Amino acid sequence: MPVAQRFLDPRFRLGRTFFIAQDAGRELRADVDLSDIMTISITDERLAHEWQADDMLLVPLYSMRGKLLGIISVDNPYDRQRPTRRSVEPLEIYAQQAAIAIENLSLLREARDQAALMTALARASAAAVSTLELGDLLERVYAEIADYLGTPPFFFVLSYDRQSELVRYELFKEQGENKPPFLSATHAKAGLSGWIIDHGEPLYIHDLLAEDTQLPATPVPLIEAVIRSWVGIPLRSQDRVIGVLSVQSLQPHAFSDRDVRFLSTLANQLAVALEKAQLFSEREQRLAELNVINAIGQVVNSTLNIERMLSQVYERLSAFLPMDSFLGFEYHSDLNQIVTALMVD
Repeated sequence: MPVAQRFLDPRFRLGRTFFIAQDAGRELRADVDLSDIMTISITDERLAHEWQADDMLLVPLYSMRGKLLGIISVDNPYDRQRPTRRSVEPLEIYAQQAAIAIENLSLLREARDQAALMTALARASAAAVSTLELGDLLERVYAEIADYLGTPPFFFVLSYDRQSELVRYELFKEQGENKPPFLSATHAKAGLSGWIIDHGEPLYIHDLLAEDTQLPATPVPLIEAVIRSWVGIPLRSQDRVIGVLSVQSLQPHAFSDRDVRFLSTLANQLAVALEKAQLFSEREQRLAELNVINAIGQVVNSTLNIERMLSQVYERLSAFLPMDSFLGFEYHSDLNQIVTALMVD
């Protein structure tokens, strides 16, 4: 409270209160608006020893560790008298009790917030290990994030392939609804997400418009709406960034430091779950590929009819790979000719 400190000058001390006579008070508050504090208007004439229109009596509220919690302002006493050391004693006792009550309330709120944070993290962590199917896993984690933070206007989780330097949107939400154009879409690493991937550090931009000239990278616009608050958290596994989790809002300063800590803690566990799900998916993909290869091998060994063989190969491949057309050719070495054996279009 830098402004408050100027009024708590030792030269104005009266016991544990501070009395500022009107002449000194006018000078101190020349550049400060105190209309919310000084609301009483005195119009009658006062004697020199009586309370004057611009007199101020302030009582600071300190925590047990000496932190300034607030200030009580007292104005125009009923007896019209300026304060004395003895007359402020009841006010000092009241201020001490008020400070204790405020500090206890603050500690209670912190304890409740911490309990809510730990509960949310436990539920989100359980969701992150509840399945190896990536889409389902991310939906469950998102549900827990939305339950704790409220539904964020925009949210995405992307994975990063270091070899291709491409990012893939594994989940993209707008107001809680999936955005199909982004799901599973791949893009070149760029923008704020690209910066997070390169540096491995979280990024919280309180106001994109106000901080436009100070951004570490040029944002890549993904939507038409004007994003104001942007949070991005790296998903790290074995000292490698494998993705980014991001929440965004149309309002500036939409997320608290506590929100960012929650997302950062969750990101550590989500990264492990994401990598496991990717490994499981790759394993399933590899097994499916081997099954197709084995099936094709059986077809090749089961017939000498080239058209029948190619037709069955096409059936196996089309069930595994999306394809618009299929061409199979037969080479006659004695004639040095290539003949179309099967064409599917």
